[in-house]
Amino acid sequence: MQLVVGLLGWWFVALAGADVRTRRLPNNVVLPGVAGAAVGVTIAPDAVGGLLVAGGIYLVAFWFGGCGGGDVKLAVVVGALAGSMGAAVVLVLLAQVLTFGQILFCLGGGGRSRHHAHGPALCASTAVCCGIW
Repeated sequence: MQLVVGLLGWWFVALAGADVRTRRLPNNVVLPGVAGAAVGVTIAPDAVGGLLVAGGIYLVAFWFGGCGGGDVKLAVVVGALAGSMGAAVVLVLLAQVLTFGQILFCLGGGGRSRHHAHGPALCASTAVCCGIW
Protein backbone atom coordinates (compact mmCIF):
# COMPACT_ATOMS: atom_id res chain seq x y z
CA MET A 1 0.00 0.00 0.00
CA GLN A 2 2.85 2.39 0.80
CA LEU A 3 4.22 1.89 -2.70
CA VAL A 4 0.90 2.91 -4.24
CA VAL A 5 0.67 6.00 -2.04
CA GLY A 6 4.24 6.95 -2.95
CA LEU A 7 3.59 6.48 -6.66
CA LEU A 8 0.43 8.58 -6.45
CA GLY A 9 2.36 11.31 -4.66
CA TRP A 10 5.03 11.43 -7.37
CA TRP A 11 2.34 11.26 -10.08
CA PHE A 12 0.61 14.27 -8.52
CA VAL A 13 3.90 16.19 -8.37
CA ALA A 14 4.58 15.42 -12.06
CA LEU A 15 1.06 16.48 -13.07
CA ALA A 16 1.07 19.68 -11.02
CA GLY A 17 4.52 20.63 -12.27
CA ALA A 18 3.57 20.07 -15.90
CA ASP A 19 0.35 22.06 -15.48
CA VAL A 20 2.12 25.01 -13.85
CA ARG A 21 4.81 25.09 -16.54
CA THR A 22 2.68 24.53 -19.65
CA ARG A 23 -0.95 25.06 -18.54
CA ARG A 24 -1.61 21.55 -19.90
CA LEU A 25 -1.97 18.11 -18.40
CA PRO A 26 -0.28 15.83 -20.93
CA ASN A 27 -2.25 12.79 -22.06
CA ASN A 28 0.75 10.50 -21.69
CA VAL A 29 0.75 11.28 -17.95
CA VAL A 30 -3.01 11.55 -17.30
CA LEU A 31 -4.34 8.62 -19.35
CA PRO A 32 -2.61 5.89 -17.31
CA GLY A 33 -4.46 7.31 -14.30
CA VAL A 34 -7.75 7.15 -16.21
CA ALA A 35 -7.02 3.50 -17.03
CA GLY A 36 -6.23 2.89 -13.37
CA ALA A 37 -9.50 4.53 -12.34
CA ALA A 38 -11.40 2.30 -14.77
CA VAL A 39 -9.80 -0.78 -13.23
CA GLY A 40 -10.37 0.60 -9.74
CA VAL A 41 -14.11 1.07 -10.18
CA THR A 42 -14.46 -2.52 -11.39
CA ILE A 43 -12.81 -3.64 -8.15
CA ALA A 44 -14.62 -1.12 -5.92
CA PRO A 45 -17.94 -0.25 -7.62
CA ASP A 46 -18.77 2.29 -4.89
CA ALA A 47 -16.11 4.57 -6.40
CA VAL A 48 -18.25 5.06 -9.53
CA GLY A 49 -20.25 7.75 -7.71
CA GLY A 50 -17.16 9.80 -6.93
CA LEU A 51 -15.85 9.34 -10.47
CA LEU A 52 -19.14 10.56 -11.97
CA VAL A 53 -19.57 13.50 -9.61
CA ALA A 54 -16.05 14.93 -9.96
CA GLY A 55 -15.84 14.14 -13.67
CA GLY A 56 -19.31 15.59 -14.25
CA ILE A 57 -18.57 18.84 -12.45
CA TYR A 58 -15.40 19.36 -14.45
CA LEU A 59 -17.11 18.31 -17.68
CA VAL A 60 -19.67 21.09 -17.17
CA ALA A 61 -16.83 23.53 -16.42
CA PHE A 62 -15.07 22.38 -19.59
CA TRP A 63 -18.26 22.88 -21.59
CA PHE A 64 -18.39 26.52 -20.45
CA GLY A 65 -14.66 27.12 -20.99
CA GLY A 66 -13.70 27.06 -17.32
CA CYS A 67 -11.07 24.33 -17.60
CA GLY A 68 -9.32 22.10 -20.11
CA GLY A 69 -9.81 18.51 -21.17
CA GLY A 70 -6.88 17.33 -19.08
CA ASP A 71 -8.60 18.72 -15.99
CA VAL A 72 -11.70 16.65 -16.80
CA LYS A 73 -9.60 13.49 -17.15
CA LEU A 74 -7.78 14.22 -13.91
CA ALA A 75 -11.10 14.89 -12.15
CA VAL A 76 -12.32 11.45 -13.22
CA VAL A 77 -9.25 9.88 -11.62
CA VAL A 78 -9.38 11.85 -8.38
CA GLY A 79 -13.14 11.30 -8.12
CA ALA A 80 -12.54 7.56 -8.26
CA LEU A 81 -9.81 7.93 -5.64
CA ALA A 82 -12.22 9.85 -3.41
CA GLY A 83 -14.44 6.80 -3.49
CA SER A 84 -17.83 8.28 -2.72
CA MET A 85 -20.03 11.03 -4.04
CA GLY A 86 -19.78 13.05 -0.82
CA ALA A 87 -16.01 12.82 -0.69
CA ALA A 88 -15.80 13.81 -4.37
CA VAL A 89 -17.91 16.91 -3.71
CA VAL A 90 -15.64 17.90 -0.80
CA LEU A 91 -12.57 17.27 -2.97
CA VAL A 92 -13.88 19.42 -5.83
CA LEU A 93 -14.94 22.22 -3.47
CA LEU A 94 -11.50 22.22 -1.85
CA ALA A 95 -9.89 22.31 -5.30
CA GLN A 96 -12.02 25.32 -6.20
CA VAL A 97 -11.03 27.14 -3.00
CA LEU A 98 -7.36 26.44 -3.77
CA THR A 99 -7.77 27.60 -7.37
CA PHE A 100 -9.48 30.78 -6.19
CA GLY A 101 -6.61 31.37 -3.77
CA GLN A 102 -4.16 30.90 -6.64
CA ILE A 103 -6.06 33.44 -8.73
CA LEU A 104 -6.02 35.98 -5.90
CA PHE A 105 -2.31 35.38 -5.35
CA CYS A 106 -1.55 35.87 -9.06
CA LEU A 107 -3.67 39.01 -9.28
CA GLY A 108 -1.91 40.45 -6.23
CA GLY A 109 1.45 39.81 -7.91
CA GLY A 110 0.44 41.61 -11.08
CA GLY A 111 -0.28 38.52 -13.20
CA ARG A 112 -3.34 39.06 -15.36
CA SER A 113 -3.61 35.74 -17.18
CA ARG A 114 -7.16 34.40 -17.36
CA HIS A 115 -5.86 30.83 -17.67
CA HIS A 116 -5.07 29.22 -14.35
CA ALA A 117 -3.78 25.73 -13.72
CA HIS A 118 -6.45 23.56 -12.08
CA GLY A 119 -4.20 20.50 -11.86
CA PRO A 120 -2.18 21.55 -8.79
CA ALA A 121 -5.36 22.31 -6.84
CA LEU A 122 -6.95 18.99 -7.83
CA CYS A 123 -3.79 17.10 -6.88
CA ALA A 124 -3.42 18.91 -3.56
CA SER A 125 -7.06 18.51 -2.57
CA THR A 126 -6.94 14.80 -3.43
CA ALA A 127 -3.76 14.36 -1.41
CA VAL A 128 -5.44 16.03 1.59
CA CYS A 129 -8.82 14.29 1.27
CA CYS A 130 -7.37 10.83 0.59
CA GLY A 131 -4.50 11.06 3.07
CA ILE A 132 -1.72 10.73 0.50
CA TRP A 133 0.47 13.39 2.18
